Amino acid sequence: MDDLFPARRLAKGLEAMTRAQQIHPDVDRREGDRLVLKPRYSAFWRTDLDAILRCMDVDTLVIGGVWSNVCVESTARDALFRDYKVVCVADCTAAGELPDTGFGFVSAGDAQRTTLADIAWHIGEVAYADDVVARLLAPHREID
Repeated sequence: MDDLFPARRLAKGLEAMTRAQQIHPDVDRREGDRLVLKPRYSAFWRTDLDAILRCMDVDTLVIGGVWSNVCVESTARDALFRDYKVVCVADCTAAGELPDTGFGFVSAGDAQRTTLADIAWHIGEVAYADDVVARLLAPHREID
């Protein structure tokens, strides 16, 4: 995507194996976990994520991450298009501010609220981590 985002290319913010690409140790992979390297915003675009999930009989995705309005929402939309149930974890996502590119400055808070509202209205459920964990730990309950 260098031709689309030359400033990001120069900052090397999207380069594999840079500090910006490292997974925080608290949420890093454990033995047996799969790693899917995504070349674009959506974790489904040109990856084997869908095939992996189908082989595991997964029907619901619990999604968190940074840039709610970019990667999280792109992945959530693509999940919906593939008939997965989507749960976006509001307090495990974040958006950054958007500078004025001719349409006005957008604060990080406004971007986050708008994205979560859009996901809740058009894509799936928006929930909070404590609720999701409690539901996952409850016996024989599914996330609806």
